[in-house]
Amino acid sequence: MNKSIKTIALVLSLFTCLTFTSCKSSPTMQIGVLFKEALKNVSDVSSGIIAENQNFSLSWNDATKNVILCEKASGKIWSTTPMSDGSEVKDSDNIFSPINLTYVLCSGHRTLDLTGKLGSINEGHVYAKSIDNGIELTFFFDKVSIAVPIRFTLTNEGLDVSVDSDNIIEDKTTDFRAFEIELLPFFASLKNTSHNYLFYPSGCGALMYCDERNDGVGREYLSKVYGMDISEERHEKISEENAVRMPVFGSVSKDNTMCGIITSGAESAFIYAKSGDKTTGYSNICAKFRLRGYNPNLLDYGGSTGRKIVNDYSENIASGRTYKVSYSVLKNNNKQGYVRIADKYRNYISKKYNMTSTGNQSILSLKVYGAIQVKKFFFGVPYYTQESLTGFSDALKIIKTIRNKTAAFDVDFIGYGKTGISNQQLCGGFKFASAVGNKNELSSVINYAKKNNINLYFDYDIVGFSKSGNGFSALNNVVQTTNGYPIQIFNYNPDINTKNTAKAANYVLSRNKISEVPEKLLKMADKYQLTGLALSSISNTAYSDYADDEYPVCKDIQKDVMGVLEKISENKYFVASTDANDYAAVCSNKIFDTPSHSSFADAFDFEIPFYQMVFHGQKSISLNSANLAVNYEKAVLKSIESGSGLQFSIINNYSTDYAFEGIENLQLMKWKNNSEKVLKAVESYEELFEKVKNSKITDYVIISKNVRKTVFSNGIEVFVNYGQNSFAIGDMVIDAMNYKVVQ
Repeated sequence: MNKSIKTIALVLSLFTCLTFTSCKSSPTMQIGVLFKEALKNVSDVSSGIIAENQNFSLSWNDATKNVILCEKASGKIWSTTPMSDGSEVKDSDNIFSPINLTYVLCSGHRTLDLTGKLGSINEGHVYAKSIDNGIELTFFFDKVSIAVPIRFTLTNEGLDVSVDSDNIIEDKTTDFRAFEIELLPFFASLKNTSHNYLFYPSGCGALMYCDERNDGVGREYLSKVYGMDISEERHEKISEENAVRMPVFGSVSKDNTMCGIITSGAESAFIYAKSGDKTTGYSNICAKFRLRGYNPNLLDYGGSTGRKIVNDYSENIASGRTYKVSYSVLKNNNKQGYVRIADKYRNYISKKYNMTSTGNQSILSLKVYGAIQVKKFFFGVPYYTQESLTGFSDALKIIKTIRNKTAAFDVDFIGYGKTGISNQQLCGGFKFASAVGNKNELSSVINYAKKNNINLYFDYDIVGFSKSGNGFSALNNVVQTTNGYPIQIFNYNPDINTKNTAKAANYVLSRNKISEVPEKLLKMADKYQLTGLALSSISNTAYSDYADDEYPVCKDIQKDVMGVLEKISENKYFVASTDANDYAAVCSNKIFDTPSHSSFADAFDFEIPFYQMVFHGQKSISLNSANLAVNYEKAVLKSIESGSGLQFSIINNYSTDYAFEGIENLQLMKWKNNSEKVLKAVESYEELFEKVKNSKITDYVIISKNVRKTVFSNGIEVFVNYGQNSFAIGDMVIDAMNYKVVQ
């Protein structure tokens, strides 16, 4: 063991001793002094090139603690501190560094932010250590007694940056705990100019241009990868947003494209972006990782004191985790920068998850809803009865009507379990609702589908349930929050935006019970000779479980979900998902509800079909149901733009009584009111669809505010005009709310 390693071991052992020693004076001061003395001796990396390969060199500036990536062929550089004309940009606000820390003030039940520049670099408390192909920097935030080591590793495509959670050090005798770390906040940054933009994977995908607006205030956006963790309580409905389904982001300028992929720890990650910030002159995008569990507890004091949120944080950092972002410099190839990012990400998940193509795309997808529980009164006494929205015989008539007019299509049967769409038992009790018909009627639907090349999927919720049954207990097999209480999922009153406690809440299935579901589901599928299973809820839900130390901060959710989907697929059943996270999408034959919009946020300037760029030509995909959209014509054009299947949500029977059951948009689904619309949309789209259905999207161009061009791998070009006026491109005129095809 060399001298520097011995010194590091001594530092860490002394730090650990302090952790378990009661503090009578100032442990922060003691640790601060210890860090200062240790850092004089143990840093072993001098400024200059620290690693290189045929494509890049990696340099280190010890004076400013800046890590610099240089592309050899072009001389272009990317760095942890923005650089202009070879010099580091002035940083009077102390914000440029490889890390930002959010820490918990335990006594205040709240979090505070501390930049690496202010909390560590300015104090001279950064230790640099050589590693294979790179450097490890340990940032000592001695004022809060937290140390975080970051590894920078040069690759043939760019730079990997990672943090091992087990190497993060906290002094438990203090009032501070690490909560989140933001890695390389300015590494993929760009100068503020209208020619530059950031790519953000919200919903279908979005762009944030880097120009400074009149007020000079930056446009910010932060969202959790894979959607909000449902193990955290919601005391009011959060504003609607389209979740991030892929852990990828990027920055694009005229000369270069930088792609960041969160290759490890994505389930714990957020993506943060800020564009057009006049204070710094730069726009930036990066990954942020949550290190420990969190839950907001509502205390209601009543009277004038009112309600107060008190945050609860788990005792320990999630162990055994690696948080890693891989940055790749993408070569210019005459494609748009975001298309290059999509190509890179498709190749990445194809390799990581062994994604394969699952055959022909379907022009149409129907989401057909089964049974509903309706509140009735008998001489003023309330009771619930079950009614059919669409019985098996009704569904068969609808399917036959469509099949007579078109080729193969997909059907997703939702709410056909024992308690209908108001699911109470897990997977609908693994039985069919009596209101939708008998086994013979079900068999008639299945047999017709098999003979006519129609893919049937039966959707089952394996996340939420309110009643025990089939070996799953609503008392013992449910997720707990960080403070040990079962999480309850409520609907919300739309008028006052609070929990609707008049309706029974759902519990969430324990993470350690997820693996038990497939066997029971397959047994039921075998019994009824089903051909396809759709698992909508688990395919787009990532959650923690603090009843078990194995599942903090959504740990291993990818592994658990893929295990379920692969088990079903291995048993020769087709698998469908809905608005799926990437790891669920790659395991699916069909993806319903691929997002057609990004979040409706002021930070975003344009939507792009990034999700469809990744999966079109690989999976059969359909967009959100057109008949439920605010603008039906635009929704249909969205499918045409990306060559995706059309989708409609359908019921056969409707009563005004259903409006009181809290199920949105049922009144828009009645088949009688949609049949002509469905058949007409399919007929008008069929010729184009047959040309592009199995082709990848090779380019996508924003021609104007309302006009787009999509290029498919077989050479077909589709121009779509979302505007209210016609648009001319040379001799070609695209009518308002219409499209043209060039081949």
